[in-house]
Amino acid sequence: MTTWAFRRLQGTWLFHDLPNGALEHLASHAKEVSLRAGDVLLREGDRGDALYVVIEGALGVTQASATGTVVLGEVRRGEHVGELALLENAPRTATVTASVPTRVLEVTRPGFEACVRAFPQATSTLTRLSEYRRAWAGVRRVRPSTLEVVAMLAKVFPEVPSQQLASLADEVEWVTVPTGAVLFRQGEAGDALFFVVRGGLDVVAQRDDGQDVRLGEVVPGEPVGEMALLSNEPRMATARANADSELIKLSRAGFESLVSTHPAAMALFARTMATRLSKAARGRGAISQLRSARTVSLDDCTSAVSMVDPVMLNLSITQLYHRIAVDLTLLLGAQDANWFCFGCRASKTAGAAIRLEEVPLREVLQRTPVWPLLTKGLALSRRTSLVRVFDDTLQTVGDRVAKGNRFIFEEIGPAFVQFVSAFAKAHEYDRAKLESVLSQLKAGPSDRGGQDTLKGALTAYYEAAFERSAKRRSELILLGSMKVGLHEQTRVDPILDGALDAPLEVFFDQLAGQLPRPVRGIAMKARPMVQRQVRVFLTRRLMRMRLPDVTLDLGGDVPPYSEKSRFPPGLETLEHPELRALYESFTAGAPSAARDWTSLADRMRYISTLFRTRQKSLQLFEPPYLDEQQADIAARRVPAGML
Repeated sequence: MTTWAFRRLQGTWLFHDLPNGALEHLASHAKEVSLRAGDVLLREGDRGDALYVVIEGALGVTQASATGTVVLGEVRRGEHVGELALLENAPRTATVTASVPTRVLEVTRPGFEACVRAFPQATSTLTRLSEYRRAWAGVRRVRPSTLEVVAMLAKVFPEVPSQQLASLADEVEWVTVPTGAVLFRQGEAGDALFFVVRGGLDVVAQRDDGQDVRLGEVVPGEPVGEMALLSNEPRMATARANADSELIKLSRAGFESLVSTHPAAMALFARTMATRLSKAARGRGAISQLRSARTVSLDDCTSAVSMVDPVMLNLSITQLYHRIAVDLTLLLGAQDANWFCFGCRASKTAGAAIRLEEVPLREVLQRTPVWPLLTKGLALSRRTSLVRVFDDTLQTVGDRVAKGNRFIFEEIGPAFVQFVSAFAKAHEYDRAKLESVLSQLKAGPSDRGGQDTLKGALTAYYEAAFERSAKRRSELILLGSMKVGLHEQTRVDPILDGALDAPLEVFFDQLAGQLPRPVRGIAMKARPMVQRQVRVFLTRRLMRMRLPDVTLDLGGDVPPYSEKSRFPPGLETLEHPELRALYESFTAGAPSAARDWTSLADRMRYISTLFRTRQKSLQLFEPPYLDEQQADIAARRVPAGML
C-alpha cells in the first residue's frame, strides 16, 4: 500500500515537488476509501481535515445557490479535492459526491503535520509548498464537465472524432497552477504532456553555473512536455507558470491509446514534434552556449579593441557581439533576439569590406574587355594608375568601416557587459540599482556624445526582464533594441558618410585632378550631384547584410515574417505607447527600403522594420563562426577558409 500510495501522490501535481522521504512518510499515513455511486464524500459547510486523491472512478462537485444546486464540475483519476483542509480548519466550500463506484486516497491534516515534524530538513520546502497551495486554492477551478474537456481537446485534435476523445476521460487530468509555481522540472522523467487552456508558462533551462535562462513561453492552445513523452528522454527544461494557469494533462497511456486507435492523432503529434525539433535545431547553438559559456568581461572588451590589425579586430568584435547576445538571455530569455544578435551579423558583414572582399573591382574588371585598355591602351590609365586607384578606394573603404566597427563596440559593448554583470542573478526588481548603473553613462543626446538614448535602451531591457506578459516583454525588448540602434547609428553617422563617400574622394577626385583645368572645374561643380548618385547606387547595388538564413539587400524592402503575416506573433500590433510612437516616427507607413544609406532616417526605417520582423528568429543566436574558426580567433589568428 505504501509504495502504491507513494507513486500515486508523486504523480499528483499538488505533491510532486515534495522530497521523496517526506512523500514516503505522507504515503504511510494515507489510506484508501471506497465509495458507492451516490455516496457523499464532502458536504458543503462541514469542517474537514483531509484531502482526497481519486484512484479510480469520478466525483461530482456541486454548490448550493439561491436558485438551487449548481454543478461546478467533476474530479477524476489523478485529481484531488479538499486541499484547503491540509492548511486550515475551514468549512468545505462545495459538496462532493461519487458519480460512479469510486476509490480515493485520503491524506489527513494530522498526517501532513506529522510529516512536517518527522522531516524538519524539509520544513522550508513544505512552507513554500503551503504558500503555493494557498495561492493555488484561490485560483483553482474544478475540472469542467467531460463534454467541456472533449470540446477543448477537439480544438487541439480537430481530425479526431468526439467519441474517441471522450474515451480518454480517465486518462486526462485537469491541472491548475498558480503564478510562479513549477509544472515540471528539467531532468525529470516525462510521463505526460500538457495543453495550456488558460494562462501561460515560461520554459526555463538551467546553465551549468546554476543560472536560469528563459527559453520561451507556452500560450493557450499550445502543448508543452511532448518532446520528453515522444522521445523517452528526461525533461530538457523547466516549465513555470507566468500567470494563474489551467492545463489539460494527457498521460502516456492516454497518448498511446489515442494514437493506436486513431492514426490521424499521431500525424498531429508528429507535426507538433517536427515543429519543435525544427525550432530546437535553429536554436541549438544558442542553447549550448547558454549552458556552458562564461559571460563576457570588461577585460575581454579591452583586449578586443586594443588590437591593431583591423581584420583581427573585426573578428574579435563579431565574436564578442555574439557572446553578449547570449549573455543577455540571462535576463531577457532566448525567445526574442536582442540588439546584439543583429550587431553580430552587421559586424560579420562589415568584415568582408575590412578584408577587402566586399567590392572586388579588380577581379570584376579583369573578366571584361575593358581591362586591357585600362592597363595598357589608354594614356589616361597610365598617367593615373587606375589599378592603384581601385585598390586605394577599397583600402579606404575598409579602413573607415573598421573605424566604425571599433567605435560602436568600444562604447556599447562595455555598457552592456556591466549591465549583465549587475543583473544576471537578480530575482527582484530594483529601481535604485538600475539608476546606479545608468548613472555611469554620460548625460546628453547621442549626437553630442551623450548616452541618454542608451540609458533608455537599458531601462527597456531591464523592464523586460521582470515583465510577465509575453507580448509586453517582446515589445520592451524591441523598444530597447531600437533605442540601441538609434544611439549607435547617430554616433556612427559621420563615419558612415566617410565610408560611402570614399569611392568619390579617392577615385573621382584623383581622376578630376588629372583633367585639364576647364574640364576639372566642370567636374568639381558636378561633384555634389555625383556624390548623391553614388550614394544611391552603392545603397541599391552593393549594400548587404548577411543573416544566418538570408542575405538582405539594404536597398530593398525587408522581407515579411511569413507569407501570411508581415510580423511575428506578439509583434503584429504594437501596444506600448512609447514603442508605437518611436516605431511610427521612423517608418510612417513608408516602404522599408533604404534609398541612401548615409541618411539616418533611411537607416532607422530599415533597421526598425528589420528588428520587428526578425525578433523571433532563433537563428540569430547561432554562432557567427565554426568551432575551429572560433578557436583561431581566440588565439588571435585569422581563420582559413570562408568567414
